[in-house]
Amino acid sequence: MHNVATSDGTVTFKGSYDAQSFVAENKNILFLGDGNTLYYPQNGASIGACRAYFEVADGSNIKAFKLNGEVSFRAREH
Repeated sequence: MHNVATSDGTVTFKGSYDAQSFVAENKNILFLGDGNTLYYPQNGASIGACRAYFEVADGSNIKAFKLNGEVSFRAREH
């Protein structure tokens, strides 16, 4: 799948053709859930094939980002 990143590379929207599993305490991974809320994966969380998630780069100081309703998005630092 085609991954989409912010121009500075701090946030990437990553898609996968295969199921993915995640470990707890990974604050670099965010899922979009009910009510358009972003949340961290729980211990042993997984997503099915043909799904996507956000990955925030190590050391970034991202406090929020705005999805603009298209394929691209922009990150904002506060």
